[in-house]
Amino acid sequence: MTDRPIAATAPIAEKEPNKKAYKWLIRGTVGLLTLFFVAGIVWGANDILLHEGKYPPEAAPDETITNPPATKAELYDYVRDAIALALSEKPKLNAETTFNLHDEAFMDSIAFTGENADWLTNIMKHTIPQFEDQLKKGEMNVETEYGDVLDAFLWHIQGDPNDLSDAANVFNYFRCSVCGNTEDAPQEICPNCGSENAYVEKFRDEYNIVLSFADGSDALFAHFPMRSNEERLAMLGDGLASFAKINAITVQYTNARIVANINRTTKKINSLQFIKDIRITAGIQPIAPLDYVGIADVSFTIQECNTFNFTWLHADICSDGNPAESKILSPKQASYLSLKIYAPEGTKITWASDRPEIVAIDADGYINAGAENGEAVISASFDFDGKTYTDTIQISVKTPTEGVKIDRRKLSMKTGETAQLKAEVSPSDATYQDVTWHSENPMIAEVDANGLVTAKNRGVVAIYCLTEDDYWRATCTITIEGDDSRGAN
Repeated sequence: MTDRPIAATAPIAEKEPNKKAYKWLIRGTVGLLTLFFVAGIVWGANDILLHEGKYPPEAAPDETITNPPATKAELYDYVRDAIALALSEKPKLNAETTFNLHDEAFMDSIAFTGENADWLTNIMKHTIPQFEDQLKKGEMNVETEYGDVLDAFLWHIQGDPNDLSDAANVFNYFRCSVCGNTEDAPQEICPNCGSENAYVEKFRDEYNIVLSFADGSDALFAHFPMRSNEERLAMLGDGLASFAKINAITVQYTNARIVANINRTTKKINSLQFIKDIRITAGIQPIAPLDYVGIADVSFTIQECNTFNFTWLHADICSDGNPAESKILSPKQASYLSLKIYAPEGTKITWASDRPEIVAIDADGYINAGAENGEAVISASFDFDGKTYTDTIQISVKTPTEGVKIDRRKLSMKTGETAQLKAEVSPSDATYQDVTWHSENPMIAEVDANGLVTAKNRGVVAIYCLTEDDYWRATCTITIEGDDSRGAN
C-alpha cells in the first residue's frame, strides 16, 4: 500500500471584524443609554414637580396676653415675687460684675482739663488694664449649686414702687407673615421681602421688665449696693498709680435700672441685672517724669453691670440631639431618646411609657415601636429635694406620608362643566390616605370633598389637595372658558 501524499491545507484566514458595524453598535448603545438617562431626568423632574412639598396651615395668631403686669407697682411686685421664688426653689446661680472699660462709650467719656488734655487722655487709656484689675477687686463672682441657699448672694429688691421713675415691660414683637422677618415695631413694608402690611403681632415667652430710677435718687442706695467715695478714691488711686496721684473725687450715679427676664408662664426668672452709670470726677497730679504738667481735673463714666443668671432644675427630652415635643416612628422601628438634664451630677432618671404596647422604652432611653399604629407619651423624671421634675414627648407610630400627586396637572373646561380629579398619596401604605380639596378662587371654580370640580366663570384657578398627614400639596391648574353654545341673551 502506497502512502498517498497529503495535500497541504491552506491556513484559514481570520475574518476581520466589521469595524463599521462595531462603531454603529457602540453609538447605538450610547444613544440608548443617553435616552434612558434623559428620560429618567424628565420623569424625575416631572415627579418632583408633582410633589410640591408641605404646606402646613398658617399658625393661629397668638392670643392676646390677658392682664400682663403694666403699672410701676405691678412690675415692681412681679420682679420681687420672681426673686422670692428663686430664693425658695434654689436654682443654680452664676453672678458676676462687669465694667465697660473696653467699650467706645467709656473711651469717649474720658475728659481732661487744660492744654495737655489730649496727651493725658491717651496716657490714661494705656493704664486701663491696671485700672480694671483694681475695679474687679472685691467685686461679685459667685457660682452656686442646685439647692444652695441664695440669700447671701442674690440681691433683693427693698423699697417701694414709688421709688421708680419709670417701668416698662416688653414682650411683644412683630413678624412678617410672608418671610418671617421680625421687628420690634410693625413696618408698612417689610425690609426683607418687600411685602406690604404683612406684619402680625407675636408674643415672646418671657417678660423683659425694666425698672428705672431717677438720677441722684436716695432709692438707689436701697436697691444698689454702693461703695463709698473713700473706697472709690482708693481704687482709682491704685488703678492710676503708674502715672498720677489722686487728690479728690466726686461720684454721681446715673441711668440706674434693674432689668429682669422672667418666663411669663412659669414666673421663673432667667436673669437679673443691676445696671448703673458711675460718673467720676477727680483731681489728679501726674508723677515724675510727668509732674511738670501740674494738677489737672479728669472725668469719665463707667457702666457697672451686676448680672445674676439662673439655671432651674429641669430635663429636656431630645430627639437627634435637640429638645423635642414629638417624634414619629414607623411600626416596629427602633430609635433613641437622649436627655439634657439640669440637676446635680449623678441624679437618677426614670423613663416610662404610658402605652408600652405602642412604644416601649428601656432605662437607657432606647425606644421600640410595636406593630400597631398609635400614640404614646414617653416621660423622663427625676427627684430632688422632695420634688419630682418631669419632661414628656409624644411618639406617633405610623407610616408617614411622603407626597401626593393629582392625576392631571392642567385642565381646560367650559363654564358649567364638571371634572373629577383624583389624588394619589405616597407611599401606598401610608397610614393616612385622606386628602382635603381646596380652590384658590371658588368664584371661578368650586371643588367638593371628593375632588369634583365645577367650572363657574371664565378665568384661571388653582385647585389643590392637602394630605391629612404633614400637609403635602399637589395642584391642578384649570383654565375655564365660556360656553359659546349658550349664546348671548
